[in-house]
Amino acid sequence: MALSILQSGTLTADGTEQQLGTTITTAGTYQLIVDIDAMVNADITEFRTKVKSFTGQTSKVLFFSTYAHDQGADGALLICPPIPAPIEILFTLKQTAGTNRAYPWAIYSY
Repeated sequence: MALSILQSGTLTADGTEQQLGTTITTAGTYQLIVDIDAMVNADITEFRTKVKSFTGQTSKVLFFSTYAHDQGADGALLICPPIPAPIEILFTLKQTAGTNRAYPWAIYSY
């Protein structure tokens, strides 16, 4: 399967855990990329990837990362690892400190 952008957009943080795009229920391998260039000192933002690996389960956190402060020109993208998702996958963002920022994002499908 060729690489493609499955979903994309810009999300403005509001201090709560917000979902990026819609829940994906087609088996495949997916990767989240978020532009975090707008972050400045005192900002803290969390990113989660949640998957459902077995029928009947709830989605569980598989990948978690936290970014703090200005990331500089060489650290302006968050890239989660490609994740196989047999049943369900979703991505979330939560800014826990600082002024709410706008985060452009894309979910790649392999």
